[in-house]
Amino acid sequence: MFCLWTSYHAENLLVVFMTPGPQEPTGSQLQNYLKFIVDDLLKLYQEGIVCHTPGHLEGHQVHVVLLGVICDHLAMCKMCGFADHGHNEALCSKCKVMEQDLFSDESLCNEIEEQNGAEHRQQCFEEKELQSNNDRKAYFEHYGVQWTELAWLPYFDLVWHTIIDPMHNLLLSDFVLLSTVLWYGGVQILLYSGK
Repeated sequence: MFCLWTSYHAENLLVVFMTPGPQEPTGSQLQNYLKFIVDDLLKLYQEGIVCHTPGHLEGHQVHVVLLGVICDHLAMCKMCGFADHGHNEALCSKCKVMEQDLFSDESLCNEIEEQNGAEHRQQCFEEKELQSNNDRKAYFEHYGVQWTELAWLPYFDLVWHTIIDPMHNLLLSDFVLLSTVLWYGGVQILLYSGK
């Protein structure tokens, strides 16, 4: 629990790492940084640490888990091994809708089969085992899955523990980009055709 008025103070923030510029890292480059964090998270989850506090002078065993990845859509795809909305076969990280079915009645009524975290993790490991870059590229084109170091965390669901932050989701129109059709009186009105 935290106080809302102190949540964004500098003393309450932890910068885990910063990637070097001048450009944004690719998904595979980002995994090199994530590896160090995931190694620490695994140790904190499995072994934990002993914290000495005024209430527990002898120490108290604490285990740590990652509860969620909260970022913009592009960063979420890179961090968690998904394709982005430009992919033909796997354009959504939450369901298995394909591009040709995006505006179908089934899709618009949210009746498309959901993505499965265990299946996504398995596909991440399958992609990691591929030997050549051409094989990895073909696998990505077919499944829309790429390797992520977060797949090593046994408790972390790569599908349901990823969140697009409110600023990008609502204020910067990721929601509009991902929801391009408005139904009004049975008539489809195209609101936004993408970038």
